[in-house]
Amino acid sequence: MESSATQVAAELEGWLLRDMDPFPYFFLVAMEAGSLIRAIAVLLAFPIAWLLKNAGRHDAALQLYVFVACAGLREADVEAVGQAVLPRFLAEDLRLRAWKTFSLYTPSQRIVISSLPRAMLHSFVRLQLGAQQLLAPELLCTSSGRCLGVLKHFDQHRPRLGATYLPKELLRPTPTHKYTGKLQAYANALKQETSSEEPEMVSMEDLHRPVLFHDGRIASRPTPAMALLMLLWMPLGFALALVRIVMCGQAPLRWWPLLARMTGVRVVVEGKVQAAAAGTSSGAGLLLVCNHRTLMDPIFVAMALRRQVTAATYSVSRLSEALSPIETVRLERDAERDLKRLRDLVKSGRHLVVCPEGTTSREALLLRFSALFAEVTDDIVPVAVDTTATFFHGNSARGFKALDPFFFMMNPVPTYRLVFLGRLPPEMTCGAGGRTRVEVANHVQRLIASTLGFQCSCFTRPDKYRFLAGTDGTVCRTPSLRRHASSKI
Repeated sequence: MESSATQVAAELEGWLLRDMDPFPYFFLVAMEAGSLIRAIAVLLAFPIAWLLKNAGRHDAALQLYVFVACAGLREADVEAVGQAVLPRFLAEDLRLRAWKTFSLYTPSQRIVISSLPRAMLHSFVRLQLGAQQLLAPELLCTSSGRCLGVLKHFDQHRPRLGATYLPKELLRPTPTHKYTGKLQAYANALKQETSSEEPEMVSMEDLHRPVLFHDGRIASRPTPAMALLMLLWMPLGFALALVRIVMCGQAPLRWWPLLARMTGVRVVVEGKVQAAAAGTSSGAGLLLVCNHRTLMDPIFVAMALRRQVTAATYSVSRLSEALSPIETVRLERDAERDLKRLRDLVKSGRHLVVCPEGTTSREALLLRFSALFAEVTDDIVPVAVDTTATFFHGNSARGFKALDPFFFMMNPVPTYRLVFLGRLPPEMTCGAGGRTRVEVANHVQRLIASTLGFQCSCFTRPDKYRFLAGTDGTVCRTPSLRRHASSKI
């Protein structure tokens, strides 16, 4: 280990990252901060950028990507994508051996150098790589914060780094190697590599700070080939999504499993399904407690049980309610009124589906469960839910929520997995067992997490939205309801 005075400069593209091509990151910025048309423009710019790079004009290729992807966007939107969307894709592309060596140094010693815009990388470098310094070009912006699509000249970093010669055997043909100077160059991890590919991936737990939340619609890394395939699929996928959603909404419940198979929707059902579908001997309904993956969780629960259920919802759009083939009950975030309403529904014999996380989550962790459901009834059935998507995620913090079902159904083979875990034993309930509602909620959370191989967390809906969207996740329909809507269940 070097002395505490030593600083290590690691180049992001080509050293820490396997892939030197910046296309995926600019495509994500164009899609998430811009529009579909802008994303298509970035894809059309790829052949020109490829020719420029092969002609040795790396700077020109990068400037082309920056102009097409960022011109006219607000710098704050680019930074938001850099915080909520890019970190997962960057972390998945880290070179294991390089990261292990780089992480031996303390955060104050780590310096990351990149030719990509600083706004896209600042959050990832600070949180996931734990580096306190990032040397990267800035985006030129107007006084109102709009990007001009131009980078400040790369050589602005030369005075800070000097121009000390680096031995040829430690150099790699990457866009920013010319900046590595007065600082001790980081290259030991790559010194003996003959290929830029490594089979090992850096696990999220090995990062300085794991990527806990991520946003965006795109599920797979958008390489040029994948981006082209995805864009070509979108018209057909949207038509297929309409067919899937409309057919399900109009057809009787008993036809749903058949229609799902016919249209390519894969539904995997495990566990004690018959017991959950049967109900209780007293004629009351069951409370089905699910983790929340997409807005369609209750619909797939109904499909698995082959019986109608009622979904308890909050802040669901009117469009989603209108398209829903099952009954929905809107909660008001008022604990006493919501509890009475849920109890009445269960006593009337309805099977009620609740998602105590309070918001959809795509990560392999469960948000903290609201404990309100534990006081509704002792007849509680935990249901573990997981989804698989090829092209598009079925949830988003910054996007239009009403489109979540459409994006999920636009995947070629959207997959739902539901595991019915059986009713809670009487000793683990509030009524018969004398447990507190928090104990019951935590027990159900642990059951579902262990079934799916997820982690339990204490993060809440506001925590997620503050990180991904800069809000607390509340939805206020009128100004007079602002204080009321922010109260917790």
